[in-house]
Amino acid sequence: MGNPEVMKNKSDKERNRVCDLYEDIFAEWIKTQYKPVIDMLNLIYFNNQIGDVHLECSCAPKRCHCDTPKAYLDGSNFQQLL
Repeated sequence: MGNPEVMKNKSDKERNRVCDLYEDIFAEWIKTQYKPVIDMLNLIYFNNQIGDVHLECSCAPKRCHCDTPKAYLDGSNFQQLL
């Protein structure tokens, strides 16, 4: 899921601001089991069972909103939610 927050400039401070906001949005999506996000996580989880999954974005190697779902999957005992 793309980050709905838009960067106003390319500074690290602004990058951190929108990534922090995305973490809050993502947490709410998980809490409410927002179907598009749950479907995305299930797809990543399923594909990871087959082989390595790499989430990439044009932000790399800088901080990116993709770090949030990756950290969620890496840091939890995620089981398919649906």
